[in-house]
Amino acid sequence: FERVAAVTPAELRRVLRGWLCPARENTVSLDPVAKLAAAKEAKAPSVKAASDWTLKTLPNGVRLLLRRDERQPNLHLQLICEGGPLHEAADKRGASALLATLLTKDPAARDAAEVSAAIEAVGGSFSPMSGNNTLGIAVEVLPGDAALAVELLRDAVLTPAFAARTFAVERDAELAQLQQDEDDVVSAGHRLARKKFFGEHPFALDAHGEPEGVKALKPADLRALWKKLAVGGNVVVAVAGDFEEKTLVPALTRWLAKLPKGVAPAKPARHAPAKAATHAHARECSQALVFDAFPGPGALHADDTKAAVLHEILSGMAARLFERVREEKGLAYFVSASRVVGVEDGMFYLYAGTQPGKEDEVLGEFDAELARLAAGEIGAEELTRAITRLQASRRMRLQTNAARAGEAAVRTLLGLPLETLAEWDARLAEVTAKDLAGFARGWLAAKKRQRLVVRPA
Repeated sequence: FERVAAVTPAELRRVLRGWLCPARENTVSLDPVAKLAAAKEAKAPSVKAASDWTLKTLPNGVRLLLRRDERQPNLHLQLICEGGPLHEAADKRGASALLATLLTKDPAARDAAEVSAAIEAVGGSFSPMSGNNTLGIAVEVLPGDAALAVELLRDAVLTPAFAARTFAVERDAELAQLQQDEDDVVSAGHRLARKKFFGEHPFALDAHGEPEGVKALKPADLRALWKKLAVGGNVVVAVAGDFEEKTLVPALTRWLAKLPKGVAPAKPARHAPAKAATHAHARECSQALVFDAFPGPGALHADDTKAAVLHEILSGMAARLFERVREEKGLAYFVSASRVVGVEDGMFYLYAGTQPGKEDEVLGEFDAELARLAAGEIGAEELTRAITRLQASRRMRLQTNAARAGEAAVRTLLGLPLETLAEWDARLAEVTAKDLAGFARGWLAAKKRQRLVVRPA
């Protein structure tokens, strides 16, 4: 810290002149080759639109999404189902993340080491996923190893072993990760803000749960949860990449058809926001943290698009909030906004890290910024910049088969339509400053706020 504090502008200029100069510059540009692209387009149908997904629904309700694309020489298979906090026992929170991990470790045909050896031998990956609304597993391989990918996915879904030894190892790893998150003051602050906002609702914790719940878990708990979730109407499989449909689809449907019929388990009652309150928390740390949390729309709510745009306006180094709080007034080390998005419920919040004693000033800036937004004082350039960033980020995010499969699978599972980039752009373009002002007045009102201040003990 002392060495960093001693650095002067003159020294920075000297380093920049010496190192970031034309003589040391190397430029790499990866550009599309028009002729090659045209040849690929002629060889296979365009896969740029969401409508290029083919949906097959099996008699037991399993939905199989297919998107063939030879331009990227790999194959991604992803299976997801509704899961996460809403489907866990109240005293055994964290089951979702541990369940997803165990599915990739111990199918009956192989032990954990053999699974790792098999996938690593072909340079592929076999990974778990768990979040607020879903859990699942994904396999990615080269096209020539499609049979192995199908086999690993099949064994994980139909014959998970939940072996005691592997369970103990992975549960300890999960507990270690939770402790690591708790040791990080910022991560712990985010988790505490979520807990204060959601209270007794399952969304108070994410899919990784909390130590007490993870310690209480047994292999039988994971087996019971998987039996409840792995039913036809609650399963979506998305396949993206270079594959032969005539061989891959039968190989998948043969075992997917073995899943029992059924639908997603019933979810608990929706979250009822508590009365506005301010919470103080002391812990061993050197900085202070502030959070202002409000109700937010879920993924199925009509206001979800407005929430996405407003979140973008409040985030990033070009945001008015960042420029005011950090650049102009020097009140915070970091300042931004974030969201917890469920299917029906959510949380929209602002947060910052600041010096002890500066908390009230930062919170005052939060109030002022939300008042500005509620008054409709959003310039055309500010709105356009936020929408452009959202358009660009989705395009960049969907550059891989894994990302495309993940988005399509989740939207299908939640009952949302698959969406082309043009449709996404049009939806964003409909959002106006007046819409955002109404959103701020309705959702981000002080009477709905849960405020948290974390200070050094």
